[in-house]
Amino acid sequence: MESFSLPVMHIGRVTTLDSSRVQKTQRELEEVEEIVRSDIDRIFEREGRLKNLTVRADEMEARAERFSRKAIQVRRNIWWRSVRLTITIVCACML
Repeated sequence: MESFSLPVMHIGRVTTLDSSRVQKTQRELEEVEEIVRSDIDRIFEREGRLKNLTVRADEMEARAERFSRKAIQVRRNIWWRSVRLTITIVCACML
Protein backbone atom coordinates (compact mmCIF):
# COMPACT_ATOMS: atom_id res chain seq x y z
CA MET A 1 0.00 0.00 0.00
CA GLU A 2 2.81 2.40 0.64
CA SER A 3 4.00 2.03 -2.91
CA PHE A 4 0.56 3.05 -4.10
CA SER A 5 0.44 6.20 -1.98
CA LEU A 6 3.81 7.51 -3.17
CA PRO A 7 2.80 8.03 -6.80
CA VAL A 8 -0.41 9.74 -5.70
CA MET A 9 1.59 12.17 -3.56
CA HIS A 10 4.00 12.63 -6.45
CA ILE A 11 1.12 13.46 -8.80
CA GLY A 12 -0.15 16.05 -6.34
CA ARG A 13 3.25 17.74 -6.26
CA VAL A 14 3.50 17.72 -10.05
CA THR A 15 0.04 19.25 -10.31
CA THR A 16 1.04 21.93 -7.81
CA LEU A 17 4.26 22.59 -9.74
CA ASP A 18 2.37 22.74 -13.03
CA SER A 19 -0.17 25.08 -11.47
CA SER A 20 2.55 27.44 -10.22
CA ARG A 21 4.21 27.33 -13.64
CA VAL A 22 0.91 28.16 -15.29
CA GLN A 23 0.38 31.04 -12.86
CA LYS A 24 3.90 32.31 -13.48
CA THR A 25 3.42 32.06 -17.23
CA GLN A 26 0.05 33.82 -16.90
CA ARG A 27 1.67 36.70 -14.96
CA GLU A 28 4.42 36.98 -17.55
CA LEU A 29 1.81 37.00 -20.31
CA GLU A 30 -0.11 39.77 -18.55
CA GLU A 31 3.10 41.80 -18.21
CA VAL A 32 3.85 41.35 -21.90
CA GLU A 33 0.28 42.34 -22.78
CA GLU A 34 0.63 45.52 -20.74
CA ILE A 35 3.92 46.35 -22.43
CA VAL A 36 2.43 45.77 -25.88
CA ARG A 37 -0.61 47.93 -25.06
CA SER A 38 1.66 50.68 -23.79
CA ASP A 39 3.79 50.48 -26.93
CA ILE A 40 0.70 50.66 -29.13
CA ASP A 41 -0.51 53.74 -27.25
CA ARG A 42 2.87 55.39 -27.71
CA ILE A 43 2.83 54.53 -31.43
CA PHE A 44 -0.56 56.22 -31.83
CA GLU A 45 0.68 59.29 -29.95
CA ARG A 46 3.78 59.40 -32.11
CA GLU A 47 1.68 59.08 -35.25
CA GLY A 48 -0.39 62.06 -34.16
CA ARG A 49 2.72 64.14 -33.54
CA LEU A 50 4.16 63.11 -36.91
CA LYS A 51 0.97 64.17 -38.69
CA ASN A 52 1.15 67.51 -36.88
CA LEU A 53 4.77 67.96 -37.94
CA THR A 54 3.90 67.06 -41.52
CA VAL A 55 1.15 69.67 -41.60
CA ARG A 56 3.45 72.29 -40.11
CA ALA A 57 6.21 71.42 -42.59
CA ASP A 58 3.78 71.78 -45.50
CA GLU A 59 2.66 75.18 -44.17
CA MET A 60 6.26 76.31 -43.80
CA GLU A 61 7.03 75.18 -47.34
CA ALA A 62 4.08 77.20 -48.69
CA ARG A 63 5.19 80.26 -46.70
CA ALA A 64 8.74 79.91 -47.98
CA GLU A 65 7.45 79.79 -51.55
CA ARG A 66 5.35 82.94 -50.99
CA PHE A 67 8.35 84.67 -49.39
CA SER A 68 10.55 83.78 -52.34
CA ARG A 69 8.03 85.14 -54.87
CA LYS A 70 7.58 88.32 -52.83
CA ALA A 71 11.37 88.81 -52.58
CA ILE A 72 11.69 88.52 -56.36
CA GLN A 73 8.87 91.04 -56.80
CA VAL A 74 10.52 93.50 -54.39
CA ARG A 75 13.88 93.09 -56.14
CA ARG A 76 12.28 93.89 -59.51
CA ASN A 77 10.49 96.93 -58.09
CA ILE A 78 13.74 98.27 -56.66
CA TRP A 79 15.51 97.67 -59.98
CA TRP A 80 12.80 99.57 -61.90
CA ARG A 81 12.99 102.47 -59.43
CA SER A 82 16.73 102.58 -59.96
CA VAL A 83 16.29 102.57 -63.74
CA ARG A 84 13.67 105.35 -63.58
CA LEU A 85 15.91 107.41 -61.30
CA THR A 86 18.84 106.95 -63.66
CA ILE A 87 16.71 107.99 -66.65
CA THR A 88 15.42 111.01 -64.72
CA ILE A 89 18.96 112.10 -63.79
CA VAL A 90 20.18 111.66 -67.38
CA CYS A 91 17.23 113.68 -68.71
CA ALA A 92 17.81 116.42 -66.12
CA CYS A 93 21.49 116.63 -67.05
CA MET A 94 20.64 116.94 -70.73
CA LEU A 95 18.48 120.00 -70.09
